[in-house]
Amino acid sequence: MNEQEERRAIHQAVDARLSGMAGNPRLAQQIIDAEGKPKMKKKVSLGLILALVLALVSMGALAAALTGAFLPDVPRALLHAALEMSGGCRMVISLAWPRVPTLCLISAACAFSGAAILFQNAGYWRGVGISVVRLAGYGVIRAALSAALTFVMICICQAMKIAV
Repeated sequence: MNEQEERRAIHQAVDARLSGMAGNPRLAQQIIDAEGKPKMKKKVSLGLILALVLALVSMGALAAALTGAFLPDVPRALLHAALEMSGGCRMVISLAWPRVPTLCLISAACAFSGAAILFQNAGYWRGVGISVVRLAGYGVIRAALSAALTFVMICICQAMKIAV
């Protein structure tokens, strides 16, 4: 098969494939019109500005709460544990509670993993269709199960006379 026969075969194959298709007579005009239109500018809405201000104010209130300006030690430690795992665990230990509730709370804080990890996970799971609220619910369930399991394990260790 020489070059001319190959070209003829390709032309026939393309013609046969495209024979039933109809062209779009307005396509050229649509392309010309699309190039001539100015691009829309995005406007910053008042709602967006208010949302940013509200976020800044709430973060300031949260920071004040964590430094003890509004909350006593126990709620502050629990809030800190819900927001950030390692610092929250240190604050729970600093409460000087009995060992069993302290270990259960630390276990729950580690299982919940803090709000920072929650929002990182939400960025991934949102594409799958799982919302932040559902992830937080799963975190609360994990924390409750972890605290309960820790309590059971402590009871078993105490029954077996293993130091906790």
